[in-house]
Amino acid sequence: MHVLPNYAKCFICGPENPRGMNLRFVADEGMVRVTAYLDEGVMGFRGVVHGGIISALLDETMGWAATLVKHRFCLCADLSVRFMEPVPVGISVAVTGRLKRDRGRVWETEGELVDEQGTVYARARGKYMPMSAKASREVDEYLSYPKGQESILKGPGRESS
Repeated sequence: MHVLPNYAKCFICGPENPRGMNLRFVADEGMVRVTAYLDEGVMGFRGVVHGGIISALLDETMGWAATLVKHRFCLCADLSVRFMEPVPVGISVAVTGRLKRDRGRVWETEGELVDEQGTVYARARGKYMPMSAKASREVDEYLSYPKGQESILKGPGRESS
C-alpha cells in the first residue's frame, strides 16, 4: 500500500486549503482508499453530511483509481451517486474506488462510502475522460509526492531506489 500525491490547494486532499478536508489517499493493487472523519463542517442540514461532499469524496477517489491504473490523469465526464442512507455527522467513513472498465476514450469506475460497522451509505459509478499526455504531465508537475516516490505517470515501480 502506498500514499498518493496531492495538490496543496485541493479541497479534498490539499494541506494548504484552510477550508479543505486535508485527506491522504492510499492505493493497493488498483484500489484507492481514503478515510475521512465527517464533522459538522461538512453538514448539509442538521446532523447529516451534505450530499455534495459525499459526491466529491467518491469522485476524487474514483478519479485517482483510474489515474493510478492507467498512468494518466483524467477528468470526470459523468458521475452517478446512489445515496442509500443519510450520512450522520460525527463518524469516520472509508471511501473506495476502482477502475471497472477501460473503453478507450472513457474509463468507467465504481466507488463506495461505508462506515466502520460496514454500513454502505453511498455507491457511485463514474465515467472519466483521460487527459492528453501533455496535460497529464502539467498536472503531475504541481503535485507533491511522498518522499522517494516517483510520478504516477511512470507506471509500475514508482518507488525509487
